[in-house]
Amino acid sequence: MVLTREYCRFFPKVADGVQKSIVECLSLTSALGLLKLHGTCRRWVAEHFVKSWSERNFSLLPAELQRACLADVATAMQHNEHEKVQSSVGVLCATEQLIGSMPEVKWAKQVVSLATELQEESLRFLVQNLSQVVRTPAFHSLLRREEGTREPALLRKLCAAVREEVSVENCCSLFSAVDAMLPGGGLGEENGPHREKEEKEEEEEEKKEE
Repeated sequence: MVLTREYCRFFPKVADGVQKSIVECLSLTSALGLLKLHGTCRRWVAEHFVKSWSERNFSLLPAELQRACLADVATAMQHNEHEKVQSSVGVLCATEQLIGSMPEVKWAKQVVSLATELQEESLRFLVQNLSQVVRTPAFHSLLRREEGTREPALLRKLCAAVREEVSVENCCSLFSAVDAMLPGGGLGEENGPHREKEEKEEEEEEKKEE
């Protein structure tokens, strides 16, 4: 109870400065064998991995515990059958944010490596499900953000991943999905009565992110 209260502050929903002490508790519970509290710490760190992984003390965790945290995020990304496509888009954006926020110092290199590995996994999943991905509010939101930047880094990475994964078996579905992403494609036109519903879903998704 002391660790839960003093270190974890009862695991708040918003990571407002508590991530450093929760990462410390993650290490302590691993060393002390407090499995239940350790599991709770890992779930919280996975949910708030952008802020948790960016803490210097995360880079000091044992390598096997760092990889366990990586696996936790990857598992959570695909846990819900109905939401995993949208979740993977969120992970892609979050990893880009994390990579871009890390300082160019020695301790950060391992975190950037883990974030890059997680990003590559999310890209593989997105390519495998691209025909579904391009219809989601999360992806529509991503497109709008990328269109407003001089360097659409995430779209470039996604297109590169498509090129790497294309095969005889999936080329037709990938072509249709990529075509829908282009101006004048399926996403650039009015899509009948369903478009209004999709726009409302996009607005709700953006409010959640804020």
